[in-house]
Amino acid sequence: MGEPDPLEMFHAVANTRPEAATTAQQFLTAFETEAVATARPTPGAADLIATAHRTGRTVTIVSNNSSAAITAYLAQHRLTKYIRAVYGRDTADPA
Repeated sequence: MGEPDPLEMFHAVANTRPEAATTAQQFLTAFETEAVATARPTPGAADLIATAHRTGRTVTIVSNNSSAAITAYLAQHRLTKYIRAVYGRDTADPA
């Protein structure tokens, strides 16, 4: 059976075939962005984000997912206006 974790697959590709790391990153980003259409929100997360913003707190997202996928998710759920910054996995360096 193959590796079920796509991030582990990305690490494996980048570590064993560095010349393929950029392509692996692009595929993973495309798959993550496609998955946004079926992603289920964590219960209460949107309310927490909106409340943090409304009470003067900032919300920054740091993730091992791609910024493109995170940004697409935020847009789909109308949360973009509450987020100060997004830091995601945007390079072919798995570290």
